[in-house]
Amino acid sequence: MSRSDQAGGFGALEQPCGVGKGSGMSGRACVRRPYTRDVEPLARPEIGRLALPALREMAASIPEIDHYELDGIPLFHMPAAGATILTLAFGVGRAHEPVIQSGMTHLAEHLILTAIDQALDHSNGSTEPFRVTFTIRASPGDASRFLRDVCDQIARPRLSRIHEEANVLRSEAAVRSNATSIEGRLNFLRVGYQGLGKVELPELFLRHLDPEVLREWIARHFVAGNAAIWILGQLPDDLYIALEPGPATPLPTIETIPGYEGPTMLLDEVGGVGASFDVEPSLAVQVALRTIEQHLKRALRVERGLGYAISAEYRPVEKDRAVAFVFASCLPEKVADVQRAMLETIDDVAARGPSEDEIADYCETFLRDASDPMAYPARLDRRVQDTLMGIEPTSVATRVDEMWRLQPDQVAAAFRAARETMLLLLPANAIPPNRAFKPYPQPPPGPLGQGQTFEFVPAKGTKIDRRRTPKLFVGAQGLTVDTPAGRYASITWTDCVAVIRDDYERAILARDGSSVVITPESWRNGYGAIALVDRYAPAAVVVR
Repeated sequence: MSRSDQAGGFGALEQPCGVGKGSGMSGRACVRRPYTRDVEPLARPEIGRLALPALREMAASIPEIDHYELDGIPLFHMPAAGATILTLAFGVGRAHEPVIQSGMTHLAEHLILTAIDQALDHSNGSTEPFRVTFTIRASPGDASRFLRDVCDQIARPRLSRIHEEANVLRSEAAVRSNATSIEGRLNFLRVGYQGLGKVELPELFLRHLDPEVLREWIARHFVAGNAAIWILGQLPDDLYIALEPGPATPLPTIETIPGYEGPTMLLDEVGGVGASFDVEPSLAVQVALRTIEQHLKRALRVERGLGYAISAEYRPVEKDRAVAFVFASCLPEKVADVQRAMLETIDDVAARGPSEDEIADYCETFLRDASDPMAYPARLDRRVQDTLMGIEPTSVATRVDEMWRLQPDQVAAAFRAARETMLLLLPANAIPPNRAFKPYPQPPPGPLGQGQTFEFVPAKGTKIDRRRTPKLFVGAQGLTVDTPAGRYASITWTDCVAVIRDDYERAILARDGSSVVITPESWRNGYGAIALVDRYAPAAVVVR
């Protein structure tokens, strides 16, 4: 059931909006609809057998989030003292971008925000895997003005500044570490250059700027059906939004790379021990992760001093799918101890789950955080993120009741299923644990179809077995590299997601994460190999 909110006069009446300067509506008429909100009382179910009266009272006192609509766009609000914080979010981010256009959403965010007068003084933007946000902390009037200004810049992006803002992003990238995060590496190894697996790629769009491609990206994704707003503090009286109509952007389709079966293990250049899991979203999995994190922090950091950065993360990627991560940093000589502790902890939680006291502590921590006004922005932000991803919201009372009713064996069962999908990542110097792991998938054997053959030219002073001289095959179907160990890396042009053209070499990337870099001096007639790549590679994936 919904109603018009008459209090304070904001948005109480339908009001025609004139089309003119600042409307951002590209010449179409609009009607500003009233706010609507759900006024049915939210059910507060009886809290389970472990509940203490003080915690029951705390749960009952936590304010729920008000849900309005502003011209059909979801708006979530919590009253609070102090400045008004407003965030406008769109459901598009790095995970949605084609590989050759990676960085396009980040560039759009910069162009929109920096075109607003004094925007950098009190506002900010962020580009994430699945969304982009524009945020301001100001008076209610300034927050309302900021929302209108953002809409104006979306309607008429200042593309004349595309080169200047691209330089800013290059400068930003230059001060970031070139190392891929452990989470990024685990995602990449599971899904290749798809979804979360490509969000830490270099921003390739900055190499081949195309204003019209960027304009079309903004017009397609920065639309009313793909937007949501949250506000903490006083609601502005003159709140108004003008976005072109358009549908929500679907979440990117993410498939596990061919041949992947868990649990599996891989040695790589990482500064610690990490594991990822493909899971169904559930409270049980989240409690299992927190239990693992707490046990590892106590065992590795407090009791034995073996590591500093120890964390467990949970990230939804689809309505019914999430990924989970566990990571512990360590010195090279401590890898064996850390991997043993991590695997034992994972096995223990999968066998027994947390204790009832640990579940109770999880719930109490949640209640104390949720009742802290400092946590209100995070609550609102999660609600917007869930809305944009199509995840049904859960009231505080319902979530608390689910926590109190949760049993250790339910947590254990959920994590046993998660453990079957595990990808364990160890440093290159690690000794693999003495347990059964399925092999990580390798490229298919044998050269790919018909093509021209190029022989390897070793650098001066390098000795190779002439019986196993590496070869490169390039043809109309794709390319294959034959390594000295007799293994192959093959990429078909149909699975190619990017061909990066530098002055003298080519980097070819495939959807499953395979990559081949061709440097001409490494191959006999290497420039002939590059010419064939340029001839056969689909023009749509070439980055110059």
